[in-house]
Amino acid sequence: MTSVSEVVAGSGKRRRTPIGERTSRAESVSGAVGGPATGSGILYQINYATDQTLDLMARALSAPHRQWLVGMEPRVDSDGAMTAWDFFTKPPEALIEAKLSPTREDILEWLRRVEKGAVKSTERQFRLVYSDGGGALMSCLRALLRIAAEADGDTTKFENLCSSERLNHPTIFQALGSSPYNLLRRITLVCSPQHQLETNIEFRARLLAGEEDGRRLIDMLSRIFSKAITERAQYAVTELITEARSRRVELRSPPVVDSADLPHDLADALLILQACDEGLPAEVVAGAVGCSESKLHSDLGELLTTNVISEENGLTRLLPLPSKLTGNSDTDELLSRALESMLRYLESRPHIHGASIDRQLRSALALADKCVGSYPRPVARLFMRLDKLLKSSGNKRLVLRAAQLSINAARRPRRTKLEVEGETQALICGKSWVFQRIGRLPEARSEAQKSLKLGEEIGWDRNTAYCKKCLGRLHRMEAEAEHDNSRRRDLLSKSEAYLTEAIEMFKRMGEFGSNHPEVGDCYSLLGRTYLVAARKREAEAAIYEATRLITDEGSKDYMDLTILRGDLLAAKRDWTGARSAYEEALRHSRSDDNEITEMRARAFLQLGRSLEALREAERAASCFKKAADIWQSLEEFTSTAGARWETIRLGKIFTDDVERRLLRESPSVRVRVAELHAQRSAGLSKSVAKRAKPASKYWQQLIKEATEYVAVEDVEW
Repeated sequence: MTSVSEVVAGSGKRRRTPIGERTSRAESVSGAVGGPATGSGILYQINYATDQTLDLMARALSAPHRQWLVGMEPRVDSDGAMTAWDFFTKPPEALIEAKLSPTREDILEWLRRVEKGAVKSTERQFRLVYSDGGGALMSCLRALLRIAAEADGDTTKFENLCSSERLNHPTIFQALGSSPYNLLRRITLVCSPQHQLETNIEFRARLLAGEEDGRRLIDMLSRIFSKAITERAQYAVTELITEARSRRVELRSPPVVDSADLPHDLADALLILQACDEGLPAEVVAGAVGCSESKLHSDLGELLTTNVISEENGLTRLLPLPSKLTGNSDTDELLSRALESMLRYLESRPHIHGASIDRQLRSALALADKCVGSYPRPVARLFMRLDKLLKSSGNKRLVLRAAQLSINAARRPRRTKLEVEGETQALICGKSWVFQRIGRLPEARSEAQKSLKLGEEIGWDRNTAYCKKCLGRLHRMEAEAEHDNSRRRDLLSKSEAYLTEAIEMFKRMGEFGSNHPEVGDCYSLLGRTYLVAARKREAEAAIYEATRLITDEGSKDYMDLTILRGDLLAAKRDWTGARSAYEEALRHSRSDDNEITEMRARAFLQLGRSLEALREAERAASCFKKAADIWQSLEEFTSTAGARWETIRLGKIFTDDVERRLLRESPSVRVRVAELHAQRSAGLSKSVAKRAKPASKYWQQLIKEATEYVAVEDVEW
């Protein structure tokens, strides 16, 4: 189909042209019948097309799940021969001839084309629209159409009625071929005088868009159909509506758009799909509306062919409609069923990966967003049910959004312990988890402490143990970024205390016990805390305990432990041993799980550092780049900057004292300082740049500019 935007592109403000003059400038083209069409004949054709399209636009706004097509100068295959018409609409398919003042020969020629055009379709309708004229032949044809309607399918009755009224026009019957009666039942004559047609157009446009916008709408359609005549173009009515709205023509949608003309299951299915821009698996929709998947596919078949819905990558999606559908007396309850169906579907596929999982999770959250006010209980535990799947997707925004939805839903009056559990897990495993990974450690600690307090109040020991484990990790991470030695020691002491408490809690709980891998992961974290505190012997003992309990080589905990072993060897300056440990971690991390992907970035970073110590600078730079690329893809921009800084540092562009000064800044600021310095240096000649040693004020100014730049640009969260 020709794009509407191509037709109207470039048209600016225009004076309002009376309808009678609007298309008189249209070029003369060959008509479907007879010789060249006159300017007034083309005008009449365009006016009728505009009138019918305005009617269909109103229908499309009232029934957005239905799709109509309109087109100019269509050519139809008629059993090997082509027949040409002025205009068509579909569905149902109606081929229309618009004649200002048809002659006797015009009418007979049109009837002969009707006979040809009817051959390949028993449903096709034919319409002759005229302003005046036609003479006795038109009167006779109108009488025959009246009798055909009265006969109501009875051929004998038709013949008897024709005989009684002495209607026997051989030229009409001859033009219609062997089955004139059947064709007469598919023919319509419409007398639409030119002045009345113009009045109808203005009335329809005014109802749709108001006085001023109505005139602009008429002008837009007139331009489109003027061009469409020469190109035999067709358009979807919804596309015309979209184009009108893009040109700021405000179309008046009905307050209620009812889908009652559809089967109940199908109407419910469309209402569900309307809530999810990304689409849903058919299995989910079928489960929500209470029908089989095969029946749903059958019901959706026609809407698929008319481009109301699409099916791609296992997802069924409702395409944009000109109006919102309504019609179900309890849409909230319907959407809550859809949410439950979607959650069951996702829970049954805990290991799915790829592009579709992101879209499916978005759809689940879209449904949850619709339900959070009316049906909050399932939303309160949504994060608990999707926790691992959300994290494996790698999309931290989705993790944060899901956590906040659950928190909002849980904070409702008359909540139960189940909803409180949903909130506590969303706080610790959702918000705190995300904030930790994007470098907002104080906020991560705050959310973890909220979860700890709430979990202790309801006596949920499992949550308490996990919160203490998380807080142990967070205090150690804060210590790593702390330059004040006293504060650093205090944070590491708290980290040790929290992790020790977590170990004892997990050991006492029946679902875990002393030999559970979760205890091993706590020992692994404790070993890292000892390593940061330079307590290598205690770190080695904690690593030994962790190694005894973590045996699944494909798990993220095993990979984390392997990286820790490498870090301990690096601390002992055993660079060859450290390199082997990091390479082992990379060998065991071939999963699509994004948490493991993040660990691959850490392994590459540490491998690069060990290779640098072994004087393999080129390989080290390659590892730093791989780490940066992974973190960039995961949108962990602080970590990305940290890896990029390692590459910059490797290039020795700063003196030792400048490098020490920059280490007090965040990785993002350091990287920006390097970029600004490179820009400044590029403006100097090589000899000057080589002699010049920037003063302290130079670096102070660059750090100030970099800090401001990062503050402005750091808007991703």
